[in-house]
Amino acid sequence: MCPEGGLCHRIRLALPGGPDAGQYGRASLSWLLTSLARRSIQSCSNNYSVKYAGGEALGQFAHQRWHDHVDRVLLLEMPDAGPTPHSRVLGTLHGIQSVVPKLPEKCVLHRNSKRTEAGGYQVTRRVLPSLAPRLRLLFAAPNDDSARGAIRAVRQAGRQTFTAIMAQGWGPDELLEAELRDTNSPLIGAVAHFPERYGSRIIPIILQFLNGQPVPPAPYTEHKLFLRDGFRLQDEEQTPTFENLKYA
Repeated sequence: MCPEGGLCHRIRLALPGGPDAGQYGRASLSWLLTSLARRSIQSCSNNYSVKYAGGEALGQFAHQRWHDHVDRVLLLEMPDAGPTPHSRVLGTLHGIQSVVPKLPEKCVLHRNSKRTEAGGYQVTRRVLPSLAPRLRLLFAAPNDDSARGAIRAVRQAGRQTFTAIMAQGWGPDELLEAELRDTNSPLIGAVAHFPERYGSRIIPIILQFLNGQPVPPAPYTEHKLFLRDGFRLQDEEQTPTFENLKYA
């Protein structure tokens, strides 16, 4: 499992004349990089756009259900993963603000979830007692693990009615599947990145490179937003709910 929750599989191409050509040779073959410690040409989900999609869905949920009334936005982050995930944080905020533009900056809380279920649970459990019981809360989780922890803490505190959580990555995960089928769940959606399809996306790029053909500098993979049963985005009646989620 990639330390970024399955989202950072990458392909490095040592292109002739490129920054890596001298170190790895002009004919270096690509390899998959599953560590955020190295920077590379990516074959992954667009960090900003996938979080923007999730943030926009959170904003629309607040617009539809709470008439734009949002008291806190809790961003569960993973600062130890390096600078790349920061684009996800920006994407989430910009997505929410695209629907709820008057969100005060002081309402946004940044917390380190450590990319784990225990981390998501513990940080959520620490934050909730400091907030009034009926405050309306938006949660953005960086991966499935953090989302599971946050859901558990929110439910134990009895705050699911006034909480909306968006997950990222999608295993698929049996617990999150059950949450998306539950119309009363605090989990309102998940952005699926389909990591099991990364190979079929990467191999043609490798073959193009070996054949001397140009390759895209950042071939982003597919992502799709799935929503909890009973919730759809405004003006997008075809937005898939969990019932439509199909895996090849």
